[in-house]
Amino acid sequence: MPKQTMTLELEVPDGYVLDGYRAIENGELRLTEDGTVEEWNDGCSLFHYIIVRKVVRYRTPSFPADYGKQCEFSDFGDFSSVNPGKLYGYRPESDDSTSDYRWISQRQQYCFARIQE
Repeated sequence: MPKQTMTLELEVPDGYVLDGYRAIENGELRLTEDGTVEEWNDGCSLFHYIIVRKVVRYRTPSFPADYGKQCEFSDFGDFSSVNPGKLYGYRPESDDSTSDYRWISQRQQYCFARIQE
C-alpha cells in the first residue's frame, strides 16, 4: 500500500509549539481533543498523540543583577553551540577593545550569553 499524507490544521495554545505525533512518554505534554494541554503520567503509550512542548524564552542577562545565575554561553550568535554555566562577569565594550569576548563564566569568556525568562 502506498504512503498517504494527511494534513491537519491545529490551534496550539500560546506558549507552546508542536513537537510531533507519536507514542507519548511520561512527562510529555499532549494536546487534548478540546485544545487544552495536559501532562501525560500514565506510562508509555502504544497510541499516538499530538505532542507539544513549552516555548522557552530567553533574554540577555543583565550584570550584576544576574550574577551567579545559570546561563547559556556561546561564541555564536545563533547559539548553535551552547555551554551552560553561571554568570560571573561582564566586560563592557570599549573603543580600544580587540576582543568580542564579553561574558565570563567559570574562567571562560564568551561572545554571547542568554538566560531563561
